[in-house]
Amino acid sequence: MAVKSQIVWVVLLTAVCAAVLPCGCASDTRSDVEAYYQRGVEHVLGDEHRSAIEDFTRVIELDPQHARAYGARGFARGQMGDHDAAICDYSKSIELDPQCAQTFHNRGVSLEAKQEYDAAMADWTKAIELDPEDARHYYSRGVLYTHMGDDEAATRDYTRAIQLNPRHASAYNNRAAAYKRKGALAAALADYAKAIEVSPRFAVAYYNRGVAHADRGEYDAAIRDYTKTLEVDPEFYQAYYNRGAAYVEKREFDAAIRDFTRVVELSPAFVDAYGRRGNAYGRKGDYEAAIRDLTKAIELRPTYAAAYTTRALAHYAKGDHDKAWADVKECQRLGGKVDPEFLADLRKASGRQE
Repeated sequence: MAVKSQIVWVVLLTAVCAAVLPCGCASDTRSDVEAYYQRGVEHVLGDEHRSAIEDFTRVIELDPQHARAYGARGFARGQMGDHDAAICDYSKSIELDPQCAQTFHNRGVSLEAKQEYDAAMADWTKAIELDPEDARHYYSRGVLYTHMGDDEAATRDYTRAIQLNPRHASAYNNRAAAYKRKGALAAALADYAKAIEVSPRFAVAYYNRGVAHADRGEYDAAIRDYTKTLEVDPEFYQAYYNRGAAYVEKREFDAAIRDFTRVVELSPAFVDAYGRRGNAYGRKGDYEAAIRDLTKAIELRPTYAAAYTTRALAHYAKGDHDKAWADVKECQRLGGKVDPEFLADLRKASGRQE
C-alpha cells in the first residue's frame, strides 16, 4: 500500500516565488494586496477554501501580475476538487514566474488527479530541475512511477528523497513496497522498520510490514504488526482481515472469526471476509455458521468459485451430498478447482461418479 503524493503548500507561506507588483502601484494598493493575500492564506490554513478563493481573486483584480495569488488560488481550487480551474491558475502563475518549482509541483498534483500522467511527470521533472534539493519533488514523481508500474525508476526517486530528507517516512514505506514487489523481502522489512522508527504512529507502515512478515510465513510477527496498526487506527479493516488470515494459519479459529466479524462490521460489502469467516467456522466444525457465511459471500459475488467449493465441504460434512455436488458443479462451471481428494471422498460417500 503506497502513500500518495502530497501537494506542496510552502508556495503560499514563503517568498520563494515573489509577487511581481507594477512599478506604479500606489502604496495603499500594495497594502490592500498584501492584506487580502495574507487573509487568503489564513483562510486556506483554516480549510476555508471558498473564502480563500475570494481573497486571492481580489488580489488578482488589484494586481493582475501577482504570481503567488494565482498559485495560491490554484491550491485552494484544487483542495475543493476543481482541478481544471486549479491548473489554469497554476499555469498563469508559471507564466508570470517560470522559476517557481513549487508551482510546477502543485500543478503536477492536479494533473495527476485528472489522470494526465505524462503532463504530471513533466511538471515534477521540471520542479526537480528548478529545485533539485527538495525531496518532495522526487517523492511525488516516485509515486507516479509506482502507479505506472516502473518500480526501478520509483526506487531511484524514493532513494533520492530519502537522501535529501532522511526522515521521509512515506518514502521509506513506498520504497519498501517496491522492494517487496521485486521479492526483496529483507530490504522491504528494513525500510518498513525505518519508516516506523521515523514515524511511530504510521499505521500503513505497520500494516505493510505485517504483510511482508506473513509472506515469509512469520505469522506471529505479522499479528503483532497488524495489532499495532489497529492501535493506531482502529477502523483499518484490512488489518483485521489480514490478522484474521494469520490466525487461521495458526489454527486459532476463534480469534480469526472475531477479526473477520469486525471486518464485516466496518465494511459490510467485503465479500472475502464472509468467505474467510465461513472457512474458519467450517474448520472448527460449525458447519451451519460456515454455510450461512459462504451463502452470504455468494449472494454478494455470484462468481465466487472458492466459496462454492468451501460450502460444498460444509454440506459434505453434514452429510448433505446433493447440495455438496451442486456446489462442486457450480465451482467447476465457474472455472474453480476442487480438491481431488475431496471429490474422491464425495463420490465414495454419495455413490455417484459425477
